[in-house]
Amino acid sequence: MKKVYHKFMSLLVVLVAALQANAGTWSYDWPKTAVADKTENNGFINGFYNFSSSKDPELTTQTRTFLGNYNNEEENSDKRVWTIDVSSLPGCILSYTSSGQTIGSGASVPVSIGLMSESFEGKIKRVTVSSRVEASEAIVRVSVNGKYYSAGESSASVAGKSLVEHTFTSDDIQEGEIKMEFSQTGASKPFYIKKIEVEWEEEAPAFEAPVLSVGAGTYDEAQTVSITAPEGCEIVYTTDGSNPRASETAIIYSAPFTVAETTTVKAVARKEGVYGAVATVQYVIRKDPGISFEKSELTVEWPDDAAGVYLNNPNRVSVSYQCDDNAVAYVDKTGWITTVEKGETTVRAIFTGDDTYYPAEASYRLYVVAKPPMDAPAITPDGGVFDEEVTVTFTATDERARTIWYVIGDAEPEVDQWGLLQEFEINHEPAMTKTFTESTTIWVQAVGDNIWSDVKKATFTVNQKLAAKFTAAQTEVSVASWHFDSEDEMSDWTVTKDTQWTMTASDYSYTVPAFTSVNPSSKYSLYHPYDRNYVSDAAYTPEMVIPENAKVRFWAVFNPVWIYDANLQLIVVEGGSNGTIVWDAFRVSQEAAIDDAKWTQYTVDLSAFAGKTVELAFLYQGTYGEAVMIDDMEIVTANTGDDAVASIVTGEQIDFIDLSRGYPVAWEWSFPGADTETSVEQNPTVVYSNAGSYDVILTVTNEKGEKNTVTRHNFINVRGIPPTAVIGVPAQAYYSPEAALVVPVGVDLTFTDLTEGKVDSREWKIEGADITTSADKEVTFRYTQAGVYDLDLTVKNSVGESTTYLYQIKAGQEANVWNIAASENSDLTSIALGWYGYYGGTNWLDMPAFAEKFAKPLAPVEISSVNVYFAKATVASADAPVVVSITKAEGGLPGEVIATSQLKASELVDASETYNDPTVFMFESPVRVETEFFITIGEFPNEDGDDIAMYLARRNMGDRNTAFHQLEVLDDSYRPTGEREWVENTDEGGISFAISPRLTYIGGTSGIDSVDGAYDPEAPAEYYNLQGIRIPSDRVVPGIYVVRQGGTTRKVLVK
Repeated sequence: MKKVYHKFMSLLVVLVAALQANAGTWSYDWPKTAVADKTENNGFINGFYNFSSSKDPELTTQTRTFLGNYNNEEENSDKRVWTIDVSSLPGCILSYTSSGQTIGSGASVPVSIGLMSESFEGKIKRVTVSSRVEASEAIVRVSVNGKYYSAGESSASVAGKSLVEHTFTSDDIQEGEIKMEFSQTGASKPFYIKKIEVEWEEEAPAFEAPVLSVGAGTYDEAQTVSITAPEGCEIVYTTDGSNPRASETAIIYSAPFTVAETTTVKAVARKEGVYGAVATVQYVIRKDPGISFEKSELTVEWPDDAAGVYLNNPNRVSVSYQCDDNAVAYVDKTGWITTVEKGETTVRAIFTGDDTYYPAEASYRLYVVAKPPMDAPAITPDGGVFDEEVTVTFTATDERARTIWYVIGDAEPEVDQWGLLQEFEINHEPAMTKTFTESTTIWVQAVGDNIWSDVKKATFTVNQKLAAKFTAAQTEVSVASWHFDSEDEMSDWTVTKDTQWTMTASDYSYTVPAFTSVNPSSKYSLYHPYDRNYVSDAAYTPEMVIPENAKVRFWAVFNPVWIYDANLQLIVVEGGSNGTIVWDAFRVSQEAAIDDAKWTQYTVDLSAFAGKTVELAFLYQGTYGEAVMIDDMEIVTANTGDDAVASIVTGEQIDFIDLSRGYPVAWEWSFPGADTETSVEQNPTVVYSNAGSYDVILTVTNEKGEKNTVTRHNFINVRGIPPTAVIGVPAQAYYSPEAALVVPVGVDLTFTDLTEGKVDSREWKIEGADITTSADKEVTFRYTQAGVYDLDLTVKNSVGESTTYLYQIKAGQEANVWNIAASENSDLTSIALGWYGYYGGTNWLDMPAFAEKFAKPLAPVEISSVNVYFAKATVASADAPVVVSITKAEGGLPGEVIATSQLKASELVDASETYNDPTVFMFESPVRVETEFFITIGEFPNEDGDDIAMYLARRNMGDRNTAFHQLEVLDDSYRPTGEREWVENTDEGGISFAISPRLTYIGGTSGIDSVDGAYDPEAPAEYYNLQGIRIPSDRVVPGIYVVRQGGTTRKVLVK
């Protein structure tokens, strides 16, 4: 017997209710939130719908049940069935929006539309409808039981852009079908029905409603229903929910009938044309949901997971899955099987029932069995004793094997409870080859998808003869290279789906040319464009085995400012893993303090991946990043062959690599011609300063005292290069924007030869000092009188010579000084902090002031003013004060203020056109300074439209820094205390601001301000920049220079 449940209605309540008068108002306003109700064929929806993929091109009518806002609280009494008729335009679009029920589209609108309902018991007093359509003419009419109701004296027009509401009433109210008829001509847009409202009334019936033998409820089988009525009355009923007093589908009751599916029965008694009260009973006849599994059993190998047996669920009922024994397996909400241990159990799909289908269950038997054992890898040779190195192959012969796991070491490796190795190396193919040059024990295991073999051990005893052998890192050979110059060259690369990686011959930007500027033979570069959307795009090299001591080199160009938003990384991918990041453009740019885009070569060590099969991938990932380019990529390693030669230039080092066999314990190296001619290290580093070809001898000794020697003739090839002269200046000498150096008179100054390359001889030429020449590496002298002097250094070796100059050293003269070397002057810049402003200018990071540190002067000085060079000086806060101060140094930080000068922000000068446009802060009187001091500047205005930044010299992380900034002091809760503290810059690399005090060494005499002599137009012209650096005539570019020609020196502008 199937389970049956139903609710019994009190017949007394039914009878009393039936004899009462009934009235109410029902309304529906589009769009209305859908309410699911599976007891109705159509359920409740927001309106009529014939659109998109569900559109029926032949549709003429559609019926829906709406849940209205009815003022009677009886459960579900506000459900009403309505039908729309669009047969004048079959298949027209029906949809619902905030404008209401939409009928038609554009000018494709039915000329007539019907909207009908028979679901109201009682006489209809009023029908109100709100609708509109943009048409030349449009009207609406309403009838009940075939009789038209009136909309008043005015025409029921609904044409126009605005919603129109009409109310229809009648002096002769009717019961029966409500029908709304809409018609239009010349429509240009869809028809909209926004709201309908029905008011009805029912007089107290003459007699009670019929009684149905089966009460309303939910049943799991068909029900036979009989109806009884008061004596002498005829019974009329409907099974489609319509009003039996007015419906054309009404049936005269003659005998019990069967209800086999969900049905609403309405019955009424009548006598001599007079109707009684209507009885309404809803029967929910639940059906078999029809669930079943396709198979009665399933076998799964432990520890695999698996999809369960397919469940036939034709009615898409909601089921839950259950496994009887979770010690054997689990089943999730989708039926997926997760095995736990070998055994058997039952898996069930359970449906608990709903208003449409009764509860049901389906099941199948699950068997979890052991996998057939996997064979351990075959090892050839399978261990043994060997006099030389031995090459061994390992092959997993079982077709289920995917990888080989292995451990090298004498100690037996740890395995888990299931026999899997715990600490291991992995070979991502089912076969591998290893070469053992010394005695080795290896443990191997074949591994597949949730299956593995036993661990197998093999021991190889290698009794190698003692043999000395070596190479050097400088013997590099190319393992693989890509120049990105053709599609064929790139054919074995792979990229992610929908990649934007491509090859281009274009310039990187208008300031950065194509790679042909580095390698003239280049045709294209690997390129990834800017993208405002999120991108994760990778380009992969072919798979390769990384040799010992390998490196990868490549050239790249990217914008270091925006690389934060979309970064470029080089990743080593092993066996389909996520990979290991070995190079990161953002980190590189931060560590090297790179702030401009330029082609740069990068080298990455790959020795950690030696012997592994990998891919290298360039990954571009992020949003709003700038474009990147890559070129001339090459993987190199040291050449271990007997023909290898290490080539260097004089002064470079050689990194020797010992390759000896036979277990040496001691090494004796001989390097004839090297700076250090012997070593006992295993892998020594040696410098060669003289050009030529040199032998290298290595003798190795084993524990028995046996020795073996190898001599490699002409292994080292040293090419001589001319030296490059470089002058190192005294530590406390000041650089200057108008001269090479500013120094006092009568003070010892030490200059140092920092020449790059070997020096056989040198000559200093000194003007205005107590000596005129020297050949020492360090030369000390003092200027004897104030003036402007040159200092020359010439160095020579067997290959060539080099001369450098310090032009215009100002001795004992008034001059501007700063901490920026002459070689840095052409690279002055500013530091943008993204959206937060500038370091050394306007910012939103609570850095109100900045300071530049100056060393203790070589002799007392007086400072009369300070020049500040601004890269940006746009201001909105014109009257805001900007203050420059001289302060003492206290504990290495700015301390007591000894002088100040103030300007308005509007007086700041933008020096971006030329560094010769400073902003000058004058002091009331010269300020005497004898110790280390600071120049501070601040606060910069920080309102909308203020955009101020100082020029500065930027260096690498850890390089010389003279820049400081002020910060707000925060309490333990990170709230401002109102105090400020000075902090040295450590985040942006070494920095010196373009802050230049004008000073005079006290006691000095006036020097020469200009040099005028005989002008010789035939004499060669010598060009110097404003920092005193001589510029070869073929490298002169537009700018301001000092030109010496014959006996005349003058400043010129080169255009």
